[in-house]
Amino acid sequence: MPDRDRARLDSSLCHIDVLIKAIEEAPESSAREPARELIEIVLDLHALALARIMAAAAACEDRRLLSTLAEDAQIKAMLLLHGLHPEEAETRVRRALDRLRPQLGVQGVGIQSGRVAVEAGRLVVHVFAHAGGDGEQRRAWRREIEQALLDAAPDLEEIVIVGLDDVDSPASPDNDLSRAALARG
Repeated sequence: MPDRDRARLDSSLCHIDVLIKAIEEAPESSAREPARELIEIVLDLHALALARIMAAAAACEDRRLLSTLAEDAQIKAMLLLHGLHPEEAETRVRRALDRLRPQLGVQGVGIQSGRVAVEAGRLVVHVFAHAGGDGEQRRAWRREIEQALLDAAPDLEEIVIVGLDDVDSPASPDNDLSRAALARG
């Protein structure tokens, strides 16, 4: 996705969050409940239309259309919002890790394929650093892995990266697990 489109999508999603919070926090008024109901109806209409689009794409013999729709960042955001993404989070995560593995591998960082698990919105990934790396390098690896995982599966509630133990993590000060929760929403 072009940077301009990505920025516009991110800005729109943030603005939606701000407006929804404003409605929720507004004092009770005669407009609050109709505004909430209007949002729900519009979202339901979008969900129905998207579900039909995805069903039509899935019915095509050539599955490339479904893949193309699911991989487009803006479309993916809407599919995830409505619970319509055709792939499970674990599938998206594994694909992202497969793309990341070669570039991390040349830096001496490995991701254990058999030790990736998604349960109840919580992802646990086991990594190891052959080359060691100083604290700053390990933090850079962590950020790179986290960003790839968040891009692939923003619907995850928590990401735990085990194996970069000496890197401080804001949500796990005792560092039993080396990556903390990344709460979305």
